[in-house]
Amino acid sequence: MKSEEDYVSQLGTLVMCFYKPLKMAASSSHPPLSHAQLNFIFRNCETLYYIHQIFLQGLQVRMEKWPVLVLGDLFDMLLPLLVVYQDFVRNHATSLEVLTQCKHNHNFYTLLEKHENKPAAYGYSLEMYLTFPIQRIPGYVTLLNQLLAFTPPDHVERVKFEEARSKLQELSVVSSSNPIFTGRKFLYFNTSP
Repeated sequence: MKSEEDYVSQLGTLVMCFYKPLKMAASSSHPPLSHAQLNFIFRNCETLYYIHQIFLQGLQVRMEKWPVLVLGDLFDMLLPLLVVYQDFVRNHATSLEVLTQCKHNHNFYTLLEKHENKPAAYGYSLEMYLTFPIQRIPGYVTLLNQLLAFTPPDHVERVKFEEARSKLQELSVVSSSNPIFTGRKFLYFNTSP
């Protein structure tokens, strides 16, 4: 659960520290970026944030019922929303390209630097915050593999875990085809079970 809490916090920082202030700036009389650029950079990030707030709340409720833990319905809720992730993942390279182009505008660069240096950003760049959702999907696949390793074959949750893993692996294939720039090298995720 700590991992999901951290992820929701990262999405919150992406939305509150970067997206919303830059959205306001795009609406100013002398915008440092256009609304189109803003939408390319932050594609669906606010929706991802809301989805995972709900997912985390559901996880917290289930943890209160420990040791009886039913998680399959949470993944059932999450799976139909994977189209939002697919769009985010497919747009990731474009997002970073548009961000790089915007950085050539001195006003944008200064504003971005101001937000990256806020304590709420924890020293991470906007590029890193845009990458966290890409890294999350392979993490869910790993979690489901671990859950399946300890779930008996006849357990009521097993089928839901297998279905969730399968759909998340499909999305991981999309994300693994896109290199993720980490500052010094490109990482490729291998999500084979």
